[in-house]
Amino acid sequence: MPFPLGAQEVAVFGNALALGGIIDADHVAALVHFLAADDCPVISGQAIAIDKGIIAGISSVHWSRGLDGSTCTTSAYAANR
Repeated sequence: MPFPLGAQEVAVFGNALALGGIIDADHVAALVHFLAADDCPVISGQAIAIDKGIIAGISSVHWSRGLDGSTCTTSAYAANR
């Protein structure tokens, strides 16, 4: 059965992140809430990445591995689209 458009990419990308999963609006809202709170008066002028560790890097192994651990090829990928 073909993957819904983008589902395979989301799954592979989510597994490749250091903290796993995909970022959602709740993660961003939590940071905004923290930064706006009165108990956070000493943080200013910062760029804070909400990226589940992507800046730490994603190895090529994660991109070449399929959802079941097998190797993905361009033709196999195209067949599932």
